[in-house]
Amino acid sequence: MNKLLISASLLATVFTFAQENDSVKTNKIDEVVVQGYITRDRESVNKMPLKEIENPQVYNIVNKNVIKEQVVTNFNDALKNVTGITRLWESTGRGNDGGEYYTMRGFSLQPSLTNGMPSLTNGTLDLAGVETIEAIKGPSGTLYGGSVISYGGLINVITKKPYQYFGGEVNYVNGSYGLNRVSADVNAPLSKNLFARVNAAYQKQNTFQDAGFSESFYVAPSIKFIVNDRLTFYVNTEIKKSESANAPMLFLNRYNPLTYYSIGVFKDNYKNSYTNDDLTINNTTFNP
Repeated sequence: MNKLLISASLLATVFTFAQENDSVKTNKIDEVVVQGYITRDRESVNKMPLKEIENPQVYNIVNKNVIKEQVVTNFNDALKNVTGITRLWESTGRGNDGGEYYTMRGFSLQPSLTNGMPSLTNGTLDLAGVETIEAIKGPSGTLYGGSVISYGGLINVITKKPYQYFGGEVNYVNGSYGLNRVSADVNAPLSKNLFARVNAAYQKQNTFQDAGFSESFYVAPSIKFIVNDRLTFYVNTEIKKSESANAPMLFLNRYNPLTYYSIGVFKDNYKNSYTNDDLTINNTTFNP
């Protein structure tokens, strides 16, 4: 009798489940569209015309669509789309100190390449003139050669280039900590074979700490001249003028023992900058 009751209960459960499935099938499901921005077959990464499936290198690419959709306003936030890379410290703005420092595969590196050529600036790069960011990981970066390349990999910045019709856009971003950013992109054909493009941006932002700010103006004019179907000249320049009050940097001596035993000393003073807005650094960058 117990077996008969259990069997009847199972049949009732299966019948109810089948009815629920039939009712679900009759309901209409809205169309779901998943859009991804993937840049494939980058010859600047491969150094040869290889398809992605044929390329043994490990690399990540952040293109302009990702930067635009995420409303990214600084270089460090753009590189958060790259796995296996961490910022060590931000740009100090000092001459010959380069841009921000990152670590990849256990080695420190900087964004030291622009369009595949060595280009070490003394400030943070502005994204207004950036088309694509390429991060090549591991010793494959040595394919580019030069003393500016790290064994951990490299960061190659591809700038925006002129195209063959009139176009452009203007953007404004407002955010937390007093962020105000205005950027413009204008492209125009000058003749049948000559095209020009200008990217510019102005940005001002405070900080989450009790003092500190950054203000910058950036302009990047570029020219494209098509000689024939096999020869094209690109000429681009980047000029950036910035003023900022940066928080002091703390370096620990790896050879001496630590004098504190709790992270609380940093947590309690996290919003203290130990500086003021009158102590600023002016930084002008020219990158031909």
